[in-house]
Amino acid sequence: MAPGRLRALPGAAGLASLLAGAWAGLARMGWPLPHAGLAPLHGPLMLCGFTGTVIALERAVGLGEGWAYAAPALAAAGAVALLAHAVAPATGLFVGAALLLVAAQVVIARRSPGLHTALTGLGAACWLAGNAQWARGAPLFAVVPWWIGFPLFTIAGERVELSRVLRPPRAARLLLAGLVVAWIAGLVVDEWTFVRGQMATGLATAGIAVWLFRHDLSRRVMH
Repeated sequence: MAPGRLRALPGAAGLASLLAGAWAGLARMGWPLPHAGLAPLHGPLMLCGFTGTVIALERAVGLGEGWAYAAPALAAAGAVALLAHAVAPATGLFVGAALLLVAAQVVIARRSPGLHTALTGLGAACWLAGNAQWARGAPLFAVVPWWIGFPLFTIAGERVELSRVLRPPRAARLLLAGLVVAWIAGLVVDEWTFVRGQMATGLATAGIAVWLFRHDLSRRVMH
């Protein structure tokens, strides 16, 4: 298949998933829309169908390896399966997409080692963990915390890569690493003590946001 189609087909499926996810979100809010049966799939459509497809496609393009395009292709197929209400096949497709995305992130980290690639790799691993739980039959409320880590650490990794121009001190980088560890620990603790785990993860998320704001390159450029 031509490189253009390798990009266009998953991109089209991701866009369709975005539009359907937005439609499902409005239905969840109580809007009297047709096809309201998609409402329960709002989260999976947005996180897996759209975000997963787009990020996997971005990584495949950046990596420049043909096999990496299998990740967005599987994610796009999962999105189509969701639109057809075939949830069980969709979960398996998303697990496969996440596995390949993690593999792509490993290759990227080897080529460009650093905190930024470690974070984007962690984001892919969070997506894989959430997808695996969903495929095993876990309810969405138990899966969503892991899914949140996917865009969170992907965005954090990309912002950290830009912040390298500012050369953050070692103490600042260690602080960010500590916040990431606290975030993961909060999810693990959540399995036993829900409130404490949620609090730890929430505070760590706020801390990561403050860190990224403090070391954001755009703030220096605007000044």
